[in-house]
Amino acid sequence: MAKFTFSRVFGPEATQEEFFEGTMKQPVQDFLEGRNRLVFTYGVTNAGKTYTFQGMSRNVVSLQ
Repeated sequence: MAKFTFSRVFGPEATQEEFFEGTMKQPVQDFLEGRNRLVFTYGVTNAGKTYTFQGMSRNVVSLQ
């Protein structure tokens, strides 16, 4: 049987805010300070990857 190790796992009850705080907040701050960062999403179709990283159109924020 294969074993997998994860640094963090989010359950189905996790909110978008909890996910952002736990995974993306620091990389986004680093990027805004001029450091290079890459965010790669992977998963099955309709799993929520685009929604998680782009949100809904009414929540769009410009970084300019």
